Amino acid sequence: MSPSSPTRRFTWRSLLAILWTLAAPTAWAQERQLYWPAIDVTAHLDSAGRLHVRERWDMMFTGDWNGGERGFRVALGQDLTLERMVRIDSLGQEHVLTEGDLSDVDQFSWGSGRMLRWRSRLPTDPPFQQTARTYVFDVVYDNILQPEGDGYRLDHEFATSEGTGAILEFRLHVTLDPLWRAPGDFTGEFGPIAVPTGEGFAVNIPLRFAGEGRPRSVIYGASTMLRQGLAAGFLGVVALLFIALIARERSIGRFAPLLPPSTIDAAWLEGNVLHILPEAVGAAWDDHTAGPEVAAVLARLVSEGKLKSEVRSAGKGWFKSDVMYLELLVDRTVLRAHEQQLIDALFTSGSRFTDTQSVRERYKTSGFDPASKIKEGIDAILRGEGKSATSPRPSKWPTAILVVMGVGLLIYGTIRNPADGVMAPFAIGACIALGIVAVPAAVAWRTRVVRLWRHTLWFLVPLGIVSGLLLAALFTERLRTGDFTLIGMCILAIGMWNCVMNQARARQSPEYIAKRKLLCAAREYFRLELKAEQPRLRDEWFPYFIAFGLGPSMDKWFRAFGGERATHMASTASFGGGGSSSSGRGSSWTGMGGGGGFSGGGSSGSWTAAVGVMAAGVSKPSSGSSGGGRSSGGGSSSGGGSRGGW
Repeated sequence: MSPSSPTRRFTWRSLLAILWTLAAPTAWAQERQLYWPAIDVTAHLDSAGRLHVRERWDMMFTGDWNGGERGFRVALGQDLTLERMVRIDSLGQEHVLTEGDLSDVDQFSWGSGRMLRWRSRLPTDPPFQQTARTYVFDVVYDNILQPEGDGYRLDHEFATSEGTGAILEFRLHVTLDPLWRAPGDFTGEFGPIAVPTGEGFAVNIPLRFAGEGRPRSVIYGASTMLRQGLAAGFLGVVALLFIALIARERSIGRFAPLLPPSTIDAAWLEGNVLHILPEAVGAAWDDHTAGPEVAAVLARLVSEGKLKSEVRSAGKGWFKSDVMYLELLVDRTVLRAHEQQLIDALFTSGSRFTDTQSVRERYKTSGFDPASKIKEGIDAILRGEGKSATSPRPSKWPTAILVVMGVGLLIYGTIRNPADGVMAPFAIGACIALGIVAVPAAVAWRTRVVRLWRHTLWFLVPLGIVSGLLLAALFTERLRTGDFTLIGMCILAIGMWNCVMNQARARQSPEYIAKRKLLCAAREYFRLELKAEQPRLRDEWFPYFIAFGLGPSMDKWFRAFGGERATHMASTASFGGGGSSSSGRGSSWTGMGGGGGFSGGGSSGSWTAAVGVMAAGVSKPSSGSSGGGRSSGGGSSSGGGSRGGW
């Protein structure tokens, strides 16, 4: 018989049909399905304003479900109590569920986000096949009503919108205590209706209370008048704090404009900048001693003939790098104190030679911060330039008093109104977290003397976030935050503003600030000149360019305008020799450091990059940074939640 005969085909088809019939129940059982044939809810609002809800769930399971779950969405300040949960079997008998670890059937457990789960089937049991289960929940909601003028509102979702299956038939029956008055068309009967997957059923009823006083289970927040007054007062105080800061910084010259670059020439530079050591100039203009100042010391020593430098390439391909080699040409005793400390750290005792790789190898286990070797000596130089004169620091007592008052009122407000127990730690945590960002930014801002407005954003943005959160709490009356809690939040936020404004106040004298602004003007002059093809610069100013962090600008100039002309000029220029007059225009600038003790690496920018690696120091093991281097709520409604299985 051929394989294609009708009899053979019939045999195969019959066999496949039999196998499908046998496998179908198993395949169907493995497909997880869940829906609700019916949910019946009864709710009663008592005289105190508590809502007592009984939910009867008829569930239909298919597949390997472990059981069901019910998520309760409770608004901020509300409370939920599960009084009882039972399973009703096919004979109508009740089986009370107990709280446990879900290892046995008819155990329930609370998860995160008020998620209630219960077990209906053990993992070793066969999967459900259109298996019905009925459960009843008895829950009580406190503070469920929202005050609204001289009345109240019940806004509650009884059939949850977050579900894994549809509700084929939903019924709700709501009753009110006689002390509650509802609109005339209110019957309390809703349904039966079908609730598709992803939809819910909410009730929104305006109510009036006919009893004496107020219902005990309703929390009342601060009045609208108080909230508006607090918002106006807070905004007024913080505006005054910021205006006072700006006015004070203006009075000491921080906002004074820089000297126009067109008024600067070589004579002005000699009188205001070049008489100070370049490393001191670099430390003064940005009020910081780090890698650029170390590089400036080395560049100056090279220009003075006390060091000789050479840049050589090491490695290949992606691993290729420039290595700085230094040779000491003088006895160490002739060096200044801070120069000698740096040389002693870079060179081994008695040696006249060192290089970047040798320094890294020597300090690979201990770490090395070359800036720390020169900082004390540079500070001594700057004290002679007026750095020691400082303005009085603002008192810390106002901030301390405001913070203590604010925290105290938050604690007292929480005691009076336990629902505020969420707002108080949130307010304190927000102030601490954003203060960690704002305070260091204000400390950094107080040392600046240029581009001040732009950098105020670093501390104003965090303060604005805190202020925005506070205003949101003040104008969101449905949060029902209490009087004392809101007052405490305002005082605490004002304390944070006062702290940040105090930290932003400059500590330096007006005279020293004026001197620093002159240095900033010189740096701006150098930066702009490095954009011209024939800049009004001299090679002997090279260490100052490094101190000002202008190495990349020099390298750009060399790539754009240097070429063979700069190389030819470098071969005849004398670094530090004062070869041309101060009025010469471009005749003494080569873009290569002027030859002399600088060799290798091409342009001055390349030399600066190589010396910058040495000046940055060596990180300690497992350290993420080099040693001191510097490079330039609650919704309006209650109820809802979710339903499903797990």
